[in-house]
Amino acid sequence: MKTYLGVLTLVFAASLAGAWQWGVNHRLSYLSRDYALFAGKEKLIEDYSRAGLAVFGDSIVMDDVLPGKLGPRVINCGMNGSTPIEAYFLVRRLLKAPVHPAAVLLSYNAYHFVHPDFYWENTVKFGILSGPEADEVMGRILEFHDKELLSGSSPWHLEQRLYSFLLSRGFPPYYMSSLWAEPFGARAKENEEALRVIARTRGQYYFPQANGSKDLNADTKLKAFTVDPVVGYYFRETLDILEKGNVPAYFYVMPVNESSVPYLDSGVFKAYRDYLEGFTRGDGQFHIIPPWRTVYSWKLFSDYAHLNLKGALRFNREFAALLNRNRVPGEPYGVSTPSNFPVR
Repeated sequence: MKTYLGVLTLVFAASLAGAWQWGVNHRLSYLSRDYALFAGKEKLIEDYSRAGLAVFGDSIVMDDVLPGKLGPRVINCGMNGSTPIEAYFLVRRLLKAPVHPAAVLLSYNAYHFVHPDFYWENTVKFGILSGPEADEVMGRILEFHDKELLSGSSPWHLEQRLYSFLLSRGFPPYYMSSLWAEPFGARAKENEEALRVIARTRGQYYFPQANGSKDLNADTKLKAFTVDPVVGYYFRETLDILEKGNVPAYFYVMPVNESSVPYLDSGVFKAYRDYLEGFTRGDGQFHIIPPWRTVYSWKLFSDYAHLNLKGALRFNREFAALLNRNRVPGEPYGVSTPSNFPVR
């Protein structure tokens, strides 16, 4: 009986180890498209060799900023649900490249300074952070008692610590739902296409297109602007490493649809603006590109925040002019480059 149990244990351990290794090495085969989009951005950073403007932000940046319309040295590193937490680690990797960017532009709406609600679902699960990087963030979560990122009530948050450790290392049980979501191999084809799009557009990827949307921006949900402590910590750290690397940093607030404007809290907007302007007083290399609020017709949006093709074309014309007017390193902007545009 003991021999049988021993053999059974060994078989189980070997099966788990095999599944674990396969899962980590074949994420494109079964994870959702968000993983492929990240993998494409990681490739852009790994291959970075031409100094220019690197843009970091959330899905609005990923959808709306068209490097092919801005210039040959622009890359779009925006990602779905991204906050300054992810930006810090991606910027840190970018600064290890043989060539540093001429400038870095950051863009996050107020909501993503307050709610890092995709951290576990995307950032950790998809391996955007390595295991040691996720451990570092977990240390900050515990240090600041971050209520947005902590859940459960186990002693010393042991359950959360274990969850972070195993999820960031690709522990198989956490990925079973992804394996069962679609027929095996279906996601591999979609993900390979997403990788090709990211390579062609230097990081831009459209959300599903629609001819207008009156849906409300996520910022309309905020009644107070209280920066998440871990998000705030990594935003400061990002500016610090850019300053040490002598790379100027810029911030820009992406357009909002006209339907959302009546529902935006003026107190939230003021606190958001004051928070960001505070960094310009302590960092001579951090600049905010005005205007603080650009309002577009609802007809130029695909959903609550992302522009459709017509809106994106207008925005990039205007954005190129803003970058040139503010003399953001990497100019001139507005020089179209081949990118098989438009792509979806």
